[in-house]
Amino acid sequence: MASEIKTLFEGKWTHTKSEKFEEYLTAIGIGYLKRKMAMSLSPTITISVDGEEISVNISAGPKGNESKFRLGQEFTVGGEMEGQAIATFEAGKLSVNITPKDSSKKKQTVTREIVDGGLVQGHARQSK
Repeated sequence: MASEIKTLFEGKWTHTKSEKFEEYLTAIGIGYLKRKMAMSLSPTITISVDGEEISVNISAGPKGNESKFRLGQEFTVGGEMEGQAIATFEAGKLSVNITPKDSSKKKQTVTREIVDGGLVQGHARQSK
């Protein structure tokens, strides 16, 4: 599956569209000003695959975030949604399901898929 992800996703992507991003930021407790700032940024997302390891590097302004993981194996995420995550790949979508360390926050799912030659990133909250 990593080879299919490499074929579909590997490369440098410029942000053009996020689905439900503002709702996601609100759900994880980002305040109004930080949320509006984040919405105004156009991050660059670089995805690479080395063997079975997938790396997603997001850079936006002065901040950046990199996650390295293998499909089906738990890994740690930092930032506002600090916790444990598991990535899956199904029907052309790369999904990361995050369980926050803070039990008062709801689980989150971030999906990435290629639509019309561009990377679309979606965000959804799960019920507890």
